[in-house]
Amino acid sequence: MKAALIAVAALAGVAGAQVKYLVSDDGTLYQGTVGGGVNTFSIGNAHLIGMTIVPAGVSVAGGGATGGDVIGIDDQDNANGRHDVYRVDNAFSGTPTLVRIGESDRVSNSLTFANGHLFGANGLGGTFRIHELDLTSFAGVADFTPGFAVTGVGGVSYSATDDLFYFVNNGADSLNTYDLNSNSAAFVGGSGTTFTNHGLEHIGTTLWGAIGDDAGTLEVGTWAKGSGTFTSMQTVAPYSGGGSHGVIGFVAVPAPGAMAVLGLGGLIAGRRRR
Repeated sequence: MKAALIAVAALAGVAGAQVKYLVSDDGTLYQGTVGGGVNTFSIGNAHLIGMTIVPAGVSVAGGGATGGDVIGIDDQDNANGRHDVYRVDNAFSGTPTLVRIGESDRVSNSLTFANGHLFGANGLGGTFRIHELDLTSFAGVADFTPGFAVTGVGGVSYSATDDLFYFVNNGADSLNTYDLNSNSAAFVGGSGTTFTNHGLEHIGTTLWGAIGDDAGTLEVGTWAKGSGTFTSMQTVAPYSGGGSHGVIGFVAVPAPGAMAVLGLGGLIAGRRRR
């Protein structure tokens, strides 16, 4: 086992307190604010391996989820041999609740939106694979394989500023990019730590993520998009270390009061249900 080297952010009290997050680890959800407390919830037999936020003006599953809603996909096969897709109500406050809105025929270790289109990704066959999913049925409609070798793919997140997808290869403990226009992937750099699973989400131009590291902890932090280094901002909980699945999904939004600072005042923080 390689030694874990996690850089702890000196400015966690400034940047960290501006972010609320939801992390899944097997059948458990952790809801918290970086620099603050963490609430723990059980989601039973569901395992949300990928989560993302529906962009403003976009609707999926025939209105089953709309702008600002969090959606997630299960890594397990259902009775139809497909993967259940859920809307996660009360993702960032209150008690999170899963509402099934469909199923997908694609293995998606992570979900992300790009220019109004929904994408999933995986590392099947030892290579990075990304696919577009239909917004209504979640069926795969296009597949892209740049021939980039990976051991495993967890988190994927699209940056509109860079017009690139960022993804993490847990075999190399590295951050990488994918360019859909040229169907090409590139190595950015090593993370500086070792981990098993991970999730990614952009807030503005900053790439946030969660990892389950080899030290047995679930960490939330930021990725340097120029070097690939992961900086831990908060230790969330002990990591299952694989458990039955060891899957990690991750979403994050600016905390109240931070949106104006980050220029994201119009971002919706998720659907509230009573």
